[in-house]
Amino acid sequence: MNMHKFLTAEHILLNLPQADMNLIETLKPDQRAINSIAKGYSALSYYVQLSAMLKKVYPSTSFANFSKMELHLALNYALVKHYRGEEILKYQLTKRYINDSKFIGAYEINVNSSRVDFLVINGHTTSFEIKSSLDNLSKLRKQAKDYASVFDYNCLVADEIHFEKAKTMVPDEWGLWCYVDGTYEIFRKPLRNSHINPEAQLEQLSKTERKVAFGEANIDVSQIRMKFSDQQINSLFRKALKDRYRERWNFLSAYHKQILPVDYQFFFNNNIQPKNIYNL
Repeated sequence: MNMHKFLTAEHILLNLPQADMNLIETLKPDQRAINSIAKGYSALSYYVQLSAMLKKVYPSTSFANFSKMELHLALNYALVKHYRGEEILKYQLTKRYINDSKFIGAYEINVNSSRVDFLVINGHTTSFEIKSSLDNLSKLRKQAKDYASVFDYNCLVADEIHFEKAKTMVPDEWGLWCYVDGTYEIFRKPLRNSHINPEAQLEQLSKTERKVAFGEANIDVSQIRMKFSDQQINSLFRKALKDRYRERWNFLSAYHKQILPVDYQFFFNNNIQPKNIYNL
């Protein structure tokens, strides 16, 4: 596979000048270095930092003639091809929804003391809890309970290493996705969640969001519970989340072809023109 085609087809401007990176495919990366740089890599990394990280992955190769953009490209390629951490699974999930205007997506949403890895919202809310090959399952039961209190549908996305054990730790109504060889296999579609707690949903919203959704006089959770049905609360909760994340998701959707895979969440959180980050 040609690296230029692999990344450019979805993420890079077609006329982007770049060095001949076919060499990268013939090199065997240092897997320990791959896992290490995944933690240190950032879209904001300087040229010297990017060069040093790439040198760790391919210690016998010189990248002296690479531009900053080409260093980003090479690192992203190495991570997509050889890293099995959460960032790659998020990228693969995002690709399923980024071109569909019916969906609004978001990353890392706090729910009680847990944090949802990825959420999509259209006519309902669907959470995705990711367990990559580098994660452990110690918090999964607690996370499952927290997400069931607020979202319409919930899915477990587990690397094949964890899949058999992890699927026994979530309710039967959860969807089950297994990550194998760079793609997902869907073993079970989620069923509608029957354990939503309207008060937990309201606690997810700020006072300002409650004021907008339920009217200025209805900021207090107990007042809202008296005046609105559970179905109304769920519907307005969903709308409030869409309003909260719409601008950031729309930016990511508009520019995703210019954004490298590992940088999706960065650009969702920071709506900066990709050309200003990559020095295009």
